[in-house]
Amino acid sequence: MGKRGNLKRINVNEILPLVRRPTRYIGQEFNAVNKGVQADSNVTVALGFPELYEIGMSNLGLKILYEIINKTDYALAERVYSPWVDMEEILRKKQTPLFSLESRKQLGEFDIIGFSLQYELSYTNVLNMLDMARIPLRSADRDEKYPLVIAGGPCSFNPEPLADFIDLFIIGDAEEAILDVIKVYREYKTHGRMRLLKETAKIDGVYVPSLYEVKYNSDGTIKSIKPKYDGVPEKVKKRTVDINKVIYPSKVPVPYMHVVHNRFLLEIMRGCGRGCRFCQAGIIYRPRRERDVDNLVKLAKEGIKNTGYDEVSLTSLSSTDYSKIEKLIYALQKEFEGKKVSISLPSLRANNFSLDLARAVSKVKKSGLTFAPEAGTQRLRDVINKQITDNDIIDTIGSAYNSGWKLIKLYFMIGLPTETWEDIEGIVGLVKRIKSLYRKLKLNITLASFVPKSHTPFQWAGQESIELLREKKKYLIRNLPGSVKSHRIEASFLEAVFARGDRRLADVLENAWKKGCRFDGWDEHFRFDLWMKAFEESGIDPCFYSKRKPDTEEILPWYHIDCGTSEDFLLSEYKKALSEKVLGNDTDFRRYEKQNIKPGDTNSRVMLPEGKTDVLERIRVKYAKDEKLKFISHLELVTAIVRALRRMDAPLAFSSGFTPHPKISLGPALPVGVSSETEYFDIKLRKEYKIPDFIVQLNENLPSGIRVLDARAVPLNCFSLINTAVRTLYEISNINSEELREKIDGFFASSELIIEKKTKKGVRDINIRSLVLELKIKDNKNLQMSLSIKNGAGIRPDVVIREIFHLTDEAIMNLEIKRTGLMTISGGDLFPQVDATEFGSNKTKGESIYAKRNLY
Repeated sequence: MGKRGNLKRINVNEILPLVRRPTRYIGQEFNAVNKGVQADSNVTVALGFPELYEIGMSNLGLKILYEIINKTDYALAERVYSPWVDMEEILRKKQTPLFSLESRKQLGEFDIIGFSLQYELSYTNVLNMLDMARIPLRSADRDEKYPLVIAGGPCSFNPEPLADFIDLFIIGDAEEAILDVIKVYREYKTHGRMRLLKETAKIDGVYVPSLYEVKYNSDGTIKSIKPKYDGVPEKVKKRTVDINKVIYPSKVPVPYMHVVHNRFLLEIMRGCGRGCRFCQAGIIYRPRRERDVDNLVKLAKEGIKNTGYDEVSLTSLSSTDYSKIEKLIYALQKEFEGKKVSISLPSLRANNFSLDLARAVSKVKKSGLTFAPEAGTQRLRDVINKQITDNDIIDTIGSAYNSGWKLIKLYFMIGLPTETWEDIEGIVGLVKRIKSLYRKLKLNITLASFVPKSHTPFQWAGQESIELLREKKKYLIRNLPGSVKSHRIEASFLEAVFARGDRRLADVLENAWKKGCRFDGWDEHFRFDLWMKAFEESGIDPCFYSKRKPDTEEILPWYHIDCGTSEDFLLSEYKKALSEKVLGNDTDFRRYEKQNIKPGDTNSRVMLPEGKTDVLERIRVKYAKDEKLKFISHLELVTAIVRALRRMDAPLAFSSGFTPHPKISLGPALPVGVSSETEYFDIKLRKEYKIPDFIVQLNENLPSGIRVLDARAVPLNCFSLINTAVRTLYEISNINSEELREKIDGFFASSELIIEKKTKKGVRDINIRSLVLELKIKDNKNLQMSLSIKNGAGIRPDVVIREIFHLTDEAIMNLEIKRTGLMTISGGDLFPQVDATEFGSNKTKGESIYAKRNLY
């Protein structure tokens, strides 16, 4: 397949100084895969997530596909996330196309771009990413010169709103289907786009929208959805895999910055047998499948070893329904005994909540517990088939409260089918009853509006009007005790439109994007007014999709997508809901998922002792941070080092308390955008370590861009790096030194140079003349700088350059600034901090050190 010319690698160092969170775009994470230049016979895939890096990096599906593709000899995968608005502005201004993280190739260089569709309000970001990559939005406008644009994820179960933009969708589990698509692409990439699409349509679970014709009735409903060509299936059945036989990633890229799920995600089960009638995930991920306990323990062990995370999250739609949950947690605790690795359960049910289980998973750090009653009355919970009672909720919260939990999060929905004001008042009554019983309990309450989804019993229900939902929301916020958060009702309205929309929404979507809509899931960027204008200009009534209750005989936009559960079953469940009847138990569901679940292990939990945290050794480490990682922050650097220490299984000493931390301390923070050849940190260990082995093993586990230069054991009570640092040394290159000499002389001849500095306490005046100790030109091309520092606080070198030499921001960004030394003082002599161990006890030498600082 041909490629467009004039494509080049992106020099991100020209861009990153201009954005607020540069770590989103640097890549270089530990475990990231960069296969480099590949042969023409290989297939290159850009895995795109149409949201911010910190959200996309938490997506398990993307991690799975990343590992599967990169373990394939004839394919490679790289990642790209939606750039935030500041990055978009800069890229467009510089006319720089969107690029991947690993190789920083333009997206137009890839063979396939695959989007993960998790949320309808990310659709404008999909269009925006394609446009920023200089790829035509509409599939009809793309030929073989452009990448094949594919998509998957839960939103693909109603693919129609994006049908005009996406070449093909993978419906269901993608672990095997993605490799089938790559194989077909590899074989037919030179046969023209139409031939390629027809061949991919033969793959189980693959839907190619352009091969189908949709006709409409005069009233706007769908008349028919039929294939245009022979050999194209009338219905596309979702792909399902045996999760115990496909690859699961234990060596995932480890981010530097804090992401939404900053932990190792261990999927213990896929699918759910509960049957909540509003829940699309409970339908589309069937049948319910469990991973083997032994395999899960092995994956968790490898995952913690490979990533350095300190938490394993047991993920599924309802983790406490895993049939061997207690056996699994016991095995994991035994595996991680003494290593301060916590185990978390993100999804809990009030009617199968085990207090012993909660105690077990909170041994390392105790956080809040989250429950989702969904509705405030038993009648409405029966309607939605949420089989829990008020007593289940109250008793469970009471048990947790009496065992030490002081924070409980509750999740409710408003606007559910058949809901009345009595149900709304029931939410208030239930919460007030909980609060009256447990007065010191802190409650965080989240309200969300009901959104009808495809392939659920409530696909025939309508969403309530925005006005009524607003009224209910205001009532609840006014009357509920505790902290109340709510999703934006207008956003839920738009979500409902696209959740049940058809192909006619393509014009609305493109029009809204052109008006500036993007990041619609973010309140600060959601422009409901622009969306309403886009609907009006496209001649589309959004309430046709959100509020209208479709006839049960009507052809719905997703008619040709087979989720594996029959329409007859969904319809019977809808009728039961209207009759306020519950499904009963899992028996009815098993007729549709044909899955036998073994009974759970009911043995009581055994609580294991934690390892001791006595400190036997303190090691001072000298390390360098090069240009690759100069844009990660100080806190991100600390996280990277701690995870490297965990990966090498260092015997770390921890603090005490509910949230123990490794006893690590770093020297003065290195400014963002500055590299260094001389940084330090101290780490306390529970046993002695051979220093040569320590250096080798730590370097093996550090990300590329950080390397250990030296290490030595120091007294346990020697002075901290922060307290002993009195001077920082820098070298600045790419600067016109001949023009600086006169300004340097003039600066040192003055007594002051006052600037304003923003601090946590506000803006204050700083005399930088007292902080700049030396400026010297080296080899007529570099500037050496010595700055005073006290208690870790000082002044940034780029600020000094700007104020003394009056350089522009653009000129400063082109400079290379490197820290070359961190110095301490004793007896009037300066020497590197790695040698600052002779002071011994903090009580013996402190006064002399601070006295010496007065010299500066």
